Amino acid sequence: FSKTLRTVPIYKAHIYRSTFIRIFAVEAGDFEKYKPKENMAHHNELGKAGEESAVRYLQERGYTILHRDWKAGKRDLDIVATNAEGTLVIAEVKTRRNTAYGTPDTAITTQKIRHILEATEQYLQTFDTNAPIRFDVLCVVGTKEPFQITHIEDAFISPIW
Repeated sequence: FSKTLRTVPIYKAHIYRSTFIRIFAVEAGDFEKYKPKENMAHHNELGKAGEESAVRYLQERGYTILHRDWKAGKRDLDIVATNAEGTLVIAEVKTRRNTAYGTPDTAITTQKIRHILEATEQYLQTFDTNAPIRFDVLCVVGTKEPFQITHIEDAFISPIW
């Protein structure tokens, strides 16, 4: 294994390291260790579980879920719901394993807010609603159920509506 790797020029070994390791591992009979993952990445699974938990959280508090992962081109809205007062609630869900690097809401940048506003504009054009709009953030922390959920209502105000 190491003798074969030494014959590869250093720059190629560096650039293609993971590919070479997989090739040589097969030759060495140790492919299982370097087998590509068949399932989605763990952070995607965690995000999906966090979003499921956020939906249940909102439903338990009387919200009606209208759409989940509503797409507008490359933009999306995590949760579109209405509350008891008839307000259209656009909820962004951010999930983190822990708060070691800050709370989940710190990941919502001005660019992300712009994307949410663009998708909301498309949503309003598509569904022609006159309901008042509120933008919420649901911060989901943990690695499995039960997650710790913090609901930030009116997390940001749109300059448009």
